[in-house]
Amino acid sequence: MELGTQTGSLVNYLYSRASGQPIIPCVGMGATILAWTDRYAGTIISVGLNGSLVVQEDRATRVDGNGMSEAQEYAFDRDLNGRIYDFQPVQRGKAKGQLREGGKKDGYAVLVGDRRKYHDFSF
Repeated sequence: MELGTQTGSLVNYLYSRASGQPIIPCVGMGATILAWTDRYAGTIISVGLNGSLVVQEDRATRVDGNGMSEAQEYAFDRDLNGRIYDFQPVQRGKAKGQLREGGKKDGYAVLVGDRRKYHDFSF
């Protein structure tokens, strides 16, 4: 993700660049879909041989009492009717090799192995 052009969130930018121990994705594993400033929790429902992933958005229920704040806590449940995201490796440019929705350099990114939800109330 390019900060300021593909995401308006420093946190989402850092998540998209996260490195460390490589995580091998598998069906049933949690994932976080990284949008402009929001994040959506999901579950991996398919892993392709080319490194592609299909992620289905989970149901996120707010469990804190903080109202319209940055401090947000959620409980997650599988949602068999949740939106489906198809993440493909980008083939060219600065984003080459990164997983993006539809394989487009400006598509949503994904963080594998962790479910997170965040709603930016300023938009």
